[in-house]
Amino acid sequence: MALAIGARVKQERQSRGWTLDQLAESAGVSRRMVVNVEQGAANPSVGTLLRISDALGVGLPALVEPPRPKPVQVTPPPFQPGGPSVSMGGASEPAARRAARLGDGFMPTEPHVWDWYRDEMLQLGKPDPGPFAGGDTSVVALAEDADKGWEQHAPFFLHEMNAYGAWQAQDDTANGYRMVENTDELRATGQYRVLTPDEFVAEQKAAPFPFAMFHPLCGGTPPELAWESLRLFEHEVLPQFK
Repeated sequence: MALAIGARVKQERQSRGWTLDQLAESAGVSRRMVVNVEQGAANPSVGTLLRISDALGVGLPALVEPPRPKPVQVTPPPFQPGGPSVSMGGASEPAARRAARLGDGFMPTEPHVWDWYRDEMLQLGKPDPGPFAGGDTSVVALAEDADKGWEQHAPFFLHEMNAYGAWQAQDDTANGYRMVENTDELRATGQYRVLTPDEFVAEQKAAPFPFAMFHPLCGGTPPELAWESLRLFEHEVLPQFK
């Protein structure tokens, strides 16, 4: 993410024929900050990015948005009569209603989004899926030391939150994401959590029924870190429910 932002800042600066000093002066930041941002060596605050984007005359979402992938054609199509089911996810009313029309199931990012899915299913004359039967849909990772685990996972959680938050701000789409300044503010939202296996087991046993949903590669989490969390679930959580 930092490298992509840096490349975009450098591209916009050079397209204007500006020096590093000129951008720093226009944005009201230090020359060293501009250098660090362009080199991807800094994780600037949202405020700093806002000042730089304003100086360059580009919107913040355009500055932080990763390159859009090229469209691809999936062959065969993801749904075929009698074929495997297609379950969709989402965090907005359009996503929920789209899932009712096109898919075979829906996993909302936030439980209240389920109501739109259920409403659309009924309007389409499809079977009533009933109330949402899932549990907490926050992003959870497991670690032996929750605080150390948070330090490892937080940069990737922050990337996901701010990427979706930038899109939300640009498109004015209602969802649970918003841009935050730092990992402390992110942690306070409760949308991203790191728990010990014992904490997760206690939480699940206190729930009406156990429900586990993981996003192992959330925000570009390295596979080796993702596997650490999943193996803790396999070896220390699942045996408690057998």
